[in-house]
Amino acid sequence: MAKLKERIARETKEKAQENAENAEAERTKQEKAATAVLNLLKLNTMDNKADAKRQLQRFIERFPETEAAKEAKKMLKELGD
Repeated sequence: MAKLKERIARETKEKAQENAENAEAERTKQEKAATAVLNLLKLNTMDNKADAKRQLQRFIERFPETEAAKEAKKMLKELGD
């Protein structure tokens, strides 16, 4: 019985570690995607202020928890409300 409890505890710990690693990998993937999209927005939308604002707002909604979104918010603020 004790061995069973130990095995269950070990497997639970391993699964939690695996889930944490998967979550970190997903965050990294999201961050890279967000950075790439923001770079495209910088190149393609900054000529038209209204379009740039709209695109940046949509970008922030799509990637809210990324460093790129923080940069987009700064850019949006620079463009004015």
